[in-house]
Amino acid sequence: MAKISFGPVVGDARGKTGGNVFTKGRAGAVLRHKVSPIQPRTAAQRNVRANFTANAKSWQTLTAAEQQSFVQLAATLKRKGVLGATKSMTGLQLYQQLNRNIAVVGGTPIVTAPATLVASSPGSLTLTIHSATSTVSVTPANNPLLTNEYYVIYGSNQVSPGKLTVGKQYKFIQAFVGSSTPPLAAGAAYVAIYGALINGRKIFINVKVINSVTGAAGVPSNVTGTVVT
Repeated sequence: MAKISFGPVVGDARGKTGGNVFTKGRAGAVLRHKVSPIQPRTAAQRNVRANFTANAKSWQTLTAAEQQSFVQLAATLKRKGVLGATKSMTGLQLYQQLNRNIAVVGGTPIVTAPATLVASSPGSLTLTIHSATSTVSVTPANNPLLTNEYYVIYGSNQVSPGKLTVGKQYKFIQAFVGSSTPPLAAGAAYVAIYGALINGRKIFINVKVINSVTGAAGVPSNVTGTVVT
């Protein structure tokens, strides 16, 4: 892996080119060889891809007016790329995103863009993990939620206690209707995905709120915890 020192013309770089990938780590800017990850093709992974494909096909069946509603809403939504530049989503990207969110909480797919994209935040989180009882429970400060909103819990694998981040290595664990009384017990679902809890290991949890009607997602919250007996 080579370190890079950029000059006054090019300040940063991201993405792949010629079999190499520009990225950034603790050492600064880095150029590494592109490696294709192993595709485990789990049931969850297949479901995500099937949903993506189904949404892409259903987009083609929308009327011009329905597609335009997503195009217009997407143009108002700005987000930053890896280099900090602000850009807008396409109508198809927004359609995919909202309907994937809706699918996670078992809602009905939408064919026209909602008037607004508003969803709550779970607020601060309290995490309890016990190996003896296979407990992974999350208590969000914001409870109950608004009508049609769900808590959606994502979790990392059990990692070394010295680990500071897991990047995007989260998997969907479980969704709970917003009127559920905390703590939200996700232990059985977590163990079914990652296996038995191991004392001393660290778990990263991400919780976001999704509106099952619009597909809007609020600002997520994160918490970490160590497995104890």
